[in-house]
Amino acid sequence: MRVVLLGLALLALGWGLAAPPVPWTDGERLVYQVRWKGIPVGRQVLEARREGALWHLVGRIEPDGVGRALGYALKAESWANGALYSVRFEKELVVPMQGTKRIIAVVDGALTATVVEVSGARYRYRSPEVNVLDDLSVLYHIRVHPETRTLQFVDFVGLIQGELEHLPVRRVAVPAGVFEARGYRFTEGGVRVEVWFSQDAGRFPVYLVYGQGFGTVEARLIEIRR
Repeated sequence: MRVVLLGLALLALGWGLAAPPVPWTDGERLVYQVRWKGIPVGRQVLEARREGALWHLVGRIEPDGVGRALGYALKAESWANGALYSVRFEKELVVPMQGTKRIIAVVDGALTATVVEVSGARYRYRSPEVNVLDDLSVLYHIRVHPETRTLQFVDFVGLIQGELEHLPVRRVAVPAGVFEARGYRFTEGGVRVEVWFSQDAGRFPVYLVYGQGFGTVEARLIEIRR
């Protein structure tokens, strides 16, 4: 894996992607209160760390109570280049009463994604696109590029392309505080992602809503560690 990541880092440098200033620190950790279908299921943690020329982004849900009993679990890792586009993405989702779904997507001159369904069925899809985003890199990309209007989003069903809707600024109350925040919504191909970013210097994703057929997940910011 280290050899692969080194190669990807060199590739990112070879693309000439100058890393823009980012509003987060190396090692930033964001903690969220999570509800699935309105039921409290635990906490979600987002972490961002430098790894050579790449950002290594990690997102996981730490279930408790009902979440642990249901067996709901989610872990994702993304390696993003200087422009905050995906270079590699891995995701494992445990859907209650169904099973585990996995995806590994690699961008190396083109996108190749391998998906394993809960049934064990495996398939692969490809795309010539290289400027693609995933569950994690999309959050950090928009923090740096709030003007973004179009997304190409890696998903289980394929590469989803569509317009990113910009929502009006409003006050958002979460356990971490009350923030003036701007929202962004993406609803294409059965994917729904809505994120509200604070309008301060940190541009923190303070409130997230996402989901597909397995139900809607809501995450509200509890804590910021920088």
